[in-house]
Amino acid sequence: MENYGRCKNCEYGEPSGCSWKWSCTWYHTLEDPDKLRDCNRYKERD
Repeated sequence: MENYGRCKNCEYGEPSGCSWKWSCTWYHTLEDPDKLRDCNRYKERD
């Protein structure tokens, strides 16, 4: 389960206009950055 990660630690996660959701640029979805979710495209930010 190495792909579990928070949106804000992922290269594809960007803050959105909504203050508590982050936009996933890969899947084009809004995600809760504090919710752990399995993501096949998770990549650690540099």
